[in-house]
Amino acid sequence: MTINNVLVFGTPAPHDQTIPPWGNSRWLGLSFLALLMLLGFSGNAYSQSSELSIPLQTWIARPLPGCATAPCQNIKDMRGLYDSTAKKSYFFGGDHNGSSGYAALYSYNVVTDQWTLEHDVCTPSGTEQPAHPDEGTFVYDLRREYFWWIPGFSHPGNGDNCQSTLGYFTTLSYNTNTGRWTSSNYVEPPTYGSEIGIYGVFDPITDTIIRLLGNNGMPSRQTYAISTNTWSTNSFPGITPDGQSSASTSQSAIDVIGRKVYVLDPFYDVLWVYSIDTDTLSVQSNVPFHISAYSVEWNGQFNMRLYWDSINKVLLFPQINGNEGLVRLHAYKPSTNTWEVQKPMTTLPAGMTVRGNGGVFDPDHNVLIFFGGSGSPNPYVFLYRYGTGSGSDLTPPVAPTGLRVS
Repeated sequence: MTINNVLVFGTPAPHDQTIPPWGNSRWLGLSFLALLMLLGFSGNAYSQSSELSIPLQTWIARPLPGCATAPCQNIKDMRGLYDSTAKKSYFFGGDHNGSSGYAALYSYNVVTDQWTLEHDVCTPSGTEQPAHPDEGTFVYDLRREYFWWIPGFSHPGNGDNCQSTLGYFTTLSYNTNTGRWTSSNYVEPPTYGSEIGIYGVFDPITDTIIRLLGNNGMPSRQTYAISTNTWSTNSFPGITPDGQSSASTSQSAIDVIGRKVYVLDPFYDVLWVYSIDTDTLSVQSNVPFHISAYSVEWNGQFNMRLYWDSINKVLLFPQINGNEGLVRLHAYKPSTNTWEVQKPMTTLPAGMTVRGNGGVFDPDHNVLIFFGGSGSPNPYVFLYRYGTGSGSDLTPPVAPTGLRVS
């Protein structure tokens, strides 16, 4: 089903490569030097990708080291984020290591191919931690150097006999400097549980976490303003023929510079775009293939993984057919409103299947990290580099006036 008859759309204008000035008064107390230091967390990321030498548009397989330091067995539904300060990726939640909602936190250094168990399923007595985190919003807050875990859904009980305090359906932040989780009286999202709010993105410009929702229901957006500890919502009625969407069941991707959040919708085979600055949802593109044709989970309505490659300014969509692996890797270019439907990669050794149920794009090393999968265990992590672009994950906005250098 398409929705051409509901929305009028065309080729979008190329993204503006600068970010508009900040008008938020809470920044007026910062000196100009401090502001530049704060925003200097991610510049031209591709200049550092020489640390990782891999061929273009070729899947590279690396063996996972096993359960002692990395996720193992049936790795499904884990959430990944990229820590631009530590220059490595982190993975949390999901089903793996023989358990559902496994609470261990892992990091991965793609340059050294090193996995680290940051904390096990139980944190120490007297500390907090998420309770059996299955699927939820897991994002990196580069202003505070925090990770955020926002339900989503989790599993009740204390089957691991942890001595810590378990936060069930609780928002928690993880301080990367102290290595500790805290609930800190965070306000919970307006709706959560089951398949509601299981993905989200962090926008450093507005200092918010944005979640696009719509699991067999009206498309909507929830936004968490971190500085004020408040949630806001907005619904988008009338933009689909039957008032439904599956935005919340597919992984969204943010283009910080372009001020857009993208998500695939297998109900209508469209790519939605949420404009952060105008708070509107519309169709970015009709997808020239059946999005969920090869998904084997929940009748093809779930686990559409979308990644924003900020170096090459494309959306990457690995289309997976369960244990049979990669069918196609699709790339969408917002600047030209065009899809590249890529052929299956055949450069891997014989008998090796590209599979994945989660991952993350690492902008400092210009690589998509992809692993896991439903069904039988996937013993590899896969790397993919689309191109040799010169983009960046974020550029500083125009500096506000009236500040003094302290």
